[in-house]
Amino acid sequence: MLPIGRHLAQQLGLLVWSLLIAAGLLLCFVLVVSAQPVCTAYASPTGSGSTCAESSPCTVGTWLSSQAGPGKVLCLHDGTYTGEQGMLQFAARSGTAGSPITVRALHDGAVTIDGQHSRRPLDCNASYITVQGLDVANGNDTTLVLRGQHCTVQRVVAWADAPDDGAIENVCDVGGAHNLLEDSACLGYARKTFAAGARGGTGPNTIRRSYLEFHGAPPGSAQGNPTNVLEIGYGQSNVTAENVIVRRNVLSSATEPEAPIMAFQTHGSALLGSIAFAAAQDTVGANRMMDIVPDAGSSAGSGFVTSTMLVQDVAIFVDPGHTNIKSWQITGGNGSTGNVARRLLAVAPQGAGTCTGEGWSCTEMYGGTTLGAALGSKTIWDTLPGVCKRVVNRQLTDVGLWPLPITARVQAALGQARLPQRDILADVEARLGTIPEKCRSANGGPGPEPPPGVPVPPSSVTTVLQGTNVLVSWVDTVNTVQTGYTLERKVGSGAYVELTQAPGAAARSYTDQAPGPGAQNCYVVYARGPAGPSGLSPASCVAVPGTPMPPSASHVPLACHGMVGEGGNMALVCQPQGGRR
Repeated sequence: MLPIGRHLAQQLGLLVWSLLIAAGLLLCFVLVVSAQPVCTAYASPTGSGSTCAESSPCTVGTWLSSQAGPGKVLCLHDGTYTGEQGMLQFAARSGTAGSPITVRALHDGAVTIDGQHSRRPLDCNASYITVQGLDVANGNDTTLVLRGQHCTVQRVVAWADAPDDGAIENVCDVGGAHNLLEDSACLGYARKTFAAGARGGTGPNTIRRSYLEFHGAPPGSAQGNPTNVLEIGYGQSNVTAENVIVRRNVLSSATEPEAPIMAFQTHGSALLGSIAFAAAQDTVGANRMMDIVPDAGSSAGSGFVTSTMLVQDVAIFVDPGHTNIKSWQITGGNGSTGNVARRLLAVAPQGAGTCTGEGWSCTEMYGGTTLGAALGSKTIWDTLPGVCKRVVNRQLTDVGLWPLPITARVQAALGQARLPQRDILADVEARLGTIPEKCRSANGGPGPEPPPGVPVPPSSVTTVLQGTNVLVSWVDTVNTVQTGYTLERKVGSGAYVELTQAPGAAARSYTDQAPGPGAQNCYVVYARGPAGPSGLSPASCVAVPGTPMPPSASHVPLACHGMVGEGGNMALVCQPQGGRR
């Protein structure tokens, strides 16, 4: 069949639509067709047009300032959008109920809005906005912010790689009211991965079928605190978290670590059908995985305490080795009322956690060092139905939850952020067992594949000391996609920095002729491909003998100030600055 042009296809679609209406078959058509909203304008990373037509796309900023309005749909061509004109900043214009302003990727996962650590890629400070199918990355303080009303974000992956100062506050931050983050993911480095409360607002707000993974701040940089993956608090009420998967995978230790799931000072909120786990190699820091308390944080003591909260069908897995970690700690008192926790499961060295205190009803608590020890002959899928079926608007549906639609997109985003890639479904099945057919759904399937040409991370990295040199070798798992490799090295307790891009597509080793003497030298490798980099390989380290080199003056942070003198000349004075790198 010959390809059909977009405009002809639209005309044919209208003809079919008319015929179906005439035949009285409209209802059937709606049930079987899931159409994307029709584009009314187009933007591209290099757009320069003023009409925002498909043949002459504009910038995102041009469209937002001149054309955005109720019912308008901006479609984004593939590529990476940067600079002030590339950001999705919704403030001056809003949609209406039934006619939102919509921005969507033409191809899910092929569009990235990159704030480059100096701008917010996505900030919804307006009403009735819909954003679909793109990635947002590297905000200045937060990557994705929903603080307006009726902001709907679907099939969006937000991530932050390693900013030098570790200053990013949150990857995803939701406040305001009637906002939804659905079939999405928040990943990477920050003080918190997902926070509902820091932006204020009365709710209701919802995060649904989403994946959250926390990596902390880069080694050697300022480490913020607290360090939560999913936080609900600071007086924001009516927050609903449905079918959320939480992983704590800190690559550097925190100064004041807190539980991956934290709730405090919230009314009428709910955590339903969700899973949190700590893998054997993860650094957790905190001594519990879920902490729900009456009040905490900077606003503690205000008299606003956790009440009428529902925690149901929540599974927590702590791999062997983390013997000091409690699965959960739920505490009442201080005037808490009407809280309910039921059908909680813990597979952890310490088994089930504690649920005590005024204001809490706690029933059906299961715990053990293995799934069998916790449940006996029962299955997790029947005991905790919310981890088998989708939960929507706090109601258990008959639609299977697995696999999460965002699975493939998460792997691609981790690669772009140069973080270890993983398979969400494999991680879950390693702990819950094989997911039965009754918990699977075709329309909850893997979703769009990641962009073509993304290589798989190299594996089996080895390091061998050869005299004063270090030979780094690796095994590539895909031999047709990569165009080259990049090596990064960490000396002692320092940060990983790029060492070389010299190896070509066929290279499987590199000799570092100037390793850091007198310290442990660690190496990671990632492949480069036509659609971006792979994730990082496993690290391999080797001790290099010798006398450690003193810090290079060029890497000492400087604090500078200047003044303008006679003739317009400027005198600049710089002094070393301690405490940060």
